[in-house]
Amino acid sequence: MRSPVPKAVSIVVEGRMPPGLGLNKAEVRAAAAYFAARSRARIGNPVWHEVVVHLVADAESDAVHRAIMGIAGVTDVVTQAYDAIPPETPGLYGEIFVNTDQARRAAPKRRGWSVAKELLLYVAHGMDHLSGADDHAECDYRAMRRRELSWLKVEKWKSGRGEEGKGGRVEKWKGGKVERWKSGRGERWKSGKVEEGEGGRGGRCDKCYSLSEVTALK
Repeated sequence: MRSPVPKAVSIVVEGRMPPGLGLNKAEVRAAAAYFAARSRARIGNPVWHEVVVHLVADAESDAVHRAIMGIAGVTDVVTQAYDAIPPETPGLYGEIFVNTDQARRAAPKRRGWSVAKELLLYVAHGMDHLSGADDHAECDYRAMRRRELSWLKVEKWKSGRGEEGKGGRVEKWKGGKVERWKSGRGERWKSGKVEEGEGGRGGRCDKCYSLSEVTALK
């Protein structure tokens, strides 16, 4: 018997998309949905309810970095996962904070690379962390990078179909769930409930991608 198709993850994209990045929010959401599908498939398709992708500038990146990781300064991406709060059904809720200013700075340093690809690589890295991947050891970092570059190279998300090939879902979040995370679900770190005891659930990446890794996508 075929396994049931897992329920699609609700993806919300919040924040300002600066002009000139070569992306819009619908494309970021479609890419995030595809990355979420690949990430959780890697660990057996557990229940993921919702992931909010926040587009932030340097100032907010610094604030989030300090609050969640306890580290001052801007970074490219910060990831935070939360368990369901009763009476919600068990499953994962996540937030990924991607720094659009950092993407603008980093992309020109990589030959044949674009700001759009740099930003989506941050989203892919955040999704990889949500499935428990860790990059503290060099071998694990390289495994994550290979996986994320392969997701980006496939570019299935460009069709706008996102997870499980379900077309027409790009704007579904506008139907009433867009503000749900603001009522205690998302940005939970702002209330001091970061759940520090859950080692490995949060993640950040401020390593550079080597030229050979980046040009592999060309």
